[in-house]
Amino acid sequence: MLAASAACAGSPWAGSEAEKPVPNVVITLTDATHPGSWPTARAEFGEQRVALCPAQISTAQWSDDLSCDYLVGPLWVPPDFRIVLRGDADEATFDRTADEIRVEGDWSDAHVWYRMDIRQGDPTVDPSRAADVLRVVCDARQTTVLTPVVRASSEGLRVSVEPLDDVAELVFHRVAWEHGTVVGGPVGDGSVPIEPGVALVACLSRPRSSYWDVEFGTFHLVDPHRLWLTSGVDCEKTSTAEGQLAVSDRWLPFPELVDRLERAIGGMAPGDVLRPDGYPDVHGSKLYRWEGLVVREGFRLAVVNVDWDGEMQLEACTESGIVDDFMTVEGAHLSSGLGMHDDDEPSLIMQGEGRAGPKVVRTG
Repeated sequence: MLAASAACAGSPWAGSEAEKPVPNVVITLTDATHPGSWPTARAEFGEQRVALCPAQISTAQWSDDLSCDYLVGPLWVPPDFRIVLRGDADEATFDRTADEIRVEGDWSDAHVWYRMDIRQGDPTVDPSRAADVLRVVCDARQTTVLTPVVRASSEGLRVSVEPLDDVAELVFHRVAWEHGTVVGGPVGDGSVPIEPGVALVACLSRPRSSYWDVEFGTFHLVDPHRLWLTSGVDCEKTSTAEGQLAVSDRWLPFPELVDRLERAIGGMAPGDVLRPDGYPDVHGSKLYRWEGLVVREGFRLAVVNVDWDGEMQLEACTESGIVDDFMTVEGAHLSSGLGMHDDDEPSLIMQGEGRAGPKVVRTG
């Protein structure tokens, strides 16, 4: 386990720890999770999450230089801060200037150099100035964002595109996603259930290109009404149960399916809401694998997963009593469990005119 920190006393960012505490920028290095992928580095500072770009990758089998000369992030920092390295790298070092942070990480089978841009200032935006729709102008050379701060809707990010040239595709990349991960589809107006935060948007004119090949635009999606909910529960002690949805109910359209699931779950108070994770009005058209949350006054009390074959898994706060009533479902059984954790990886659908989702693409 790697743990290191430093504050460069001779740099323009330096401050005196004796005068006031110096905040930490935490960079976590994580080994590759599956064959063909590379180790990742992610920075956290307050509510900000930025994935560093792997500029150079070297393994025993191959080595490569990736396109990391675009604006990565940026991560907004105060005049004084400390860098803390964590994760499972065998060794790691960092270097920083006034404009960027570079990290070098060693694993048993890989050596990676990363970079991330930094800017001094406050990234906070005023939600009252947010537009309802992301307006984008596309041409073959650049992507222009006319509304850089946008308010999330119940379906996510609403998009309106004005294509000036023959542009084939519109893609989005959240700065918290690893390099090359995008969600996108054909150019057109619609909605994208992308998580709130800072993201890039790029109009692509040819196949097998990506956001770093063009002049992309940047926008900030704000969620003042907390429409987006990540999977998980807001308690430490949970219980789990499993059950089976009737065959006749498996292919019900929404919202009929949600009504049936509410009856199957049981234990929900009159004011409780069963809704999807993510945005409340993004269900999908048919049941394949559906995940929902039981929400009571803004608190997540339970998570329910339903597979294409009708198998149901429920995890709920033990004191809510939801699992006890779920035991009335035929074939259900009860066990103890731990709270679920949020997943930062994308699983998105583009909806609306001109959309042909879902499409999640990872390019290198």
